[in-house]
Amino acid sequence: MQLGTMRIVLGCEAVPDTVRFLLILACLIGAVYGGVWALANFPPEQTEIVRSLPHERIRQQ
Repeated sequence: MQLGTMRIVLGCEAVPDTVRFLLILACLIGAVYGGVWALANFPPEQTEIVRSLPHERIRQQ
């Protein structure tokens, strides 16, 4: 029995390439959309960074 015949006998048809492509594309779009949504709804906390410069670097300019 060939593999194609076995699939039909067992009742599990092969997924067409177009449907598989669209499913993968939908998953990728959903992941990107979820990432953008998370960044929009949970913005990072803003903190102030204070760093002192060495005096030598200021005097050279």
